[in-house]
Amino acid sequence: MILLDTNVAVRVVTKSEAFHQTCVDACARLVGEGAILVLAESWYLLTRPIANTGGFGLSPSDANIRISALLSCAAMLPEPANIWDEHRYLLITHAVSGVNVHDCRLAAGCRLRGVERILTLNGPHFKLFGITALHPNEA
Repeated sequence: MILLDTNVAVRVVTKSEAFHQTCVDACARLVGEGAILVLAESWYLLTRPIANTGGFGLSPSDANIRISALLSCAAMLPEPANIWDEHRYLLITHAVSGVNVHDCRLAAGCRLRGVERILTLNGPHFKLFGITALHPNEA
């Protein structure tokens, strides 16, 4: 299995993004490997104002349409009940703060589920946690 990071997943369903086709192609190559999604950050990223770094500025209605499209492409991975314990362990062990907290949560979920790889545009964020990061150009 391979986890699709939010930054890849939302670009799959956003044609105007610079990495759109690269992300689509990578996901198409990996679909047979059991690509999975965690959608916790997607709503935030899609509806965050464009003025903020990385925001897409979509309305809740448009964000819902994009998320529905994502769910048709990959299985959603529910968070394990004990995710907070693993997340907190990683936060403390690696002194994680600020913008890396969400990636740490993804890593915690991967570790609990035995998922060893993530397709992401932010590879260095995951090395700390022992998760193999693949850039869409490498997949």
